[in-house]
Amino acid sequence: MKTLSCSLLFATMMAASLHAGRSDPVLTEGMKSGDMAGYLRKLTVWLNAKVPANPAHLTEKRVEGLFEDRIFASTLAQRQLISKFGPANLTAFMGEGEQNERFLVWLLGHTEALERFLEGATPIGRAQREADNWTIGVPALQIWSRIFHADSDSRDGLYLRLAMATGLNPPGTGNQGAGQARTPETPLARYRYYKAAHQNGELFPSFDNLSVWEYRQIVSSNASNADLAWGREAINTWRPDLRVNELVVNSTSEVWRRNSPIPFEDTFKNVLAGGGKCGPRSSWSIFICQAFGLPAVGVRQPGHVCATYKSAHPRVQPQPGNVWKVVYGRGWHVSRTCGVSGEEFMEEMALRGNKGKFFRTERHRWLAAALGSGDRPAAIMKLGEKNPTGAEARGGNIPEKPVIVSRAEDPMEDKPGVIHLEAENYVKATGIAVHDCFTGGKQIYNAKYAEGWGSSPRIEYKVEVPTAGTYQFILHAAVANVDQSVSVAVDGGAPLPLPIPNTRGLWKNTPPLELVLRKGLHPLVITRPPAQRGLAVRYLELKKKAQK
Repeated sequence: MKTLSCSLLFATMMAASLHAGRSDPVLTEGMKSGDMAGYLRKLTVWLNAKVPANPAHLTEKRVEGLFEDRIFASTLAQRQLISKFGPANLTAFMGEGEQNERFLVWLLGHTEALERFLEGATPIGRAQREADNWTIGVPALQIWSRIFHADSDSRDGLYLRLAMATGLNPPGTGNQGAGQARTPETPLARYRYYKAAHQNGELFPSFDNLSVWEYRQIVSSNASNADLAWGREAINTWRPDLRVNELVVNSTSEVWRRNSPIPFEDTFKNVLAGGGKCGPRSSWSIFICQAFGLPAVGVRQPGHVCATYKSAHPRVQPQPGNVWKVVYGRGWHVSRTCGVSGEEFMEEMALRGNKGKFFRTERHRWLAAALGSGDRPAAIMKLGEKNPTGAEARGGNIPEKPVIVSRAEDPMEDKPGVIHLEAENYVKATGIAVHDCFTGGKQIYNAKYAEGWGSSPRIEYKVEVPTAGTYQFILHAAVANVDQSVSVAVDGGAPLPLPIPNTRGLWKNTPPLELVLRKGLHPLVITRPPAQRGLAVRYLELKKKAQK
């Protein structure tokens, strides 16, 4: 097995020294030895020597002073990283190639990156954290190293956290279920996908403010990148109202609760088109949140599965006041997720929401582990449980910011021989909602549970026909379920069926329906069967058919 070269270890030491602001001769010699296990022992001995031997001298001020010392903080984080990966595993990792060597040189010299990564890798559950016997697999470093060398932006800020999360939870490690891709995306492709979506402004604003652990619950999505992009486009087109307060999870209501008449075929397009019961609906909830950059995971309840997601708008339903919402199921008291009960999950999320307090407690745990047995570790942990003070301790929720979807609309160009009607310009309607269109203007939607929804939804227009003749009538519509249709009646005549092929949530014209119309004003009525829903309409057009 390849050992670390003196020059490389010296470069590592120098990087750590520069970042910390100073160096320590004992640690320098330990790094030069090329023995990661020996270096871990050196770090442990050095930390023990810096902590007062008498537990009575371990005051809050004294310990906080140690943490504020940059070389102490760097040394502590290095020790924690090496112990969680295992020194032999790190030596083997570096032996895989020069790129891995350079990456670990950078990481060991970057205290903030060490701390953020360890914070994000810390498992959910108080019992696991207190036992402190969890480990990190080397594949997390291998993935992170590839991203590190592929994109220099991944070395700082949001994209650093995103790269860490992708290493810890690469695509395909999220919730298993309906619609997932047969072959997961590569980690580098997933990182680049979310980076591009973020830079293009396609993700919700709350994406900017997430922790490494929260990014893990996004990048791990089992969906293909193509499906994630389609999910955003479909919601933006078909249900733009759900962008307000980042409520895209409510689109789960449109996954028809039934046994799907079509196979899912490894795409979420068919989950939405065909429907499903609690499993596919839960999969959709998680998928559509992740598509917009919202952390989401599965939830188990007695005889049921559902989902939870992190909301930037705690006052919305369900569970007003909660940042993490359990959706399409019962409450947290009967839930289990991430290996813990719903109540413990909420406690963990509240703790992690106060990033200062959470990190403070965990850093005390790192130091207690380094001190081994005796009275000092217990004294250190007792100090770590105290409420933190100062600006670092003030965690909290992302401030609520409304998402504005209304935009200026470009005027519709007149077309010879075409009668154009904006969908919202109806005379009267039942079961219909008017929404701001994502690209500007208005659109209508056959809203579930809107007034009049229980009977046949009905929309009436007045159409001024300039010349008599045969007209081809179309709706510029979006639907996401199979077997959709409307009926069209003119002048009180018999309703004529108009099928609406599944557009997968995107705008398309329906097949033309021929109507023979006289010159003058006509009432035109569109009705739908009461069991159907999910129809969005942008506009209506009647195009006069040319005479033969």
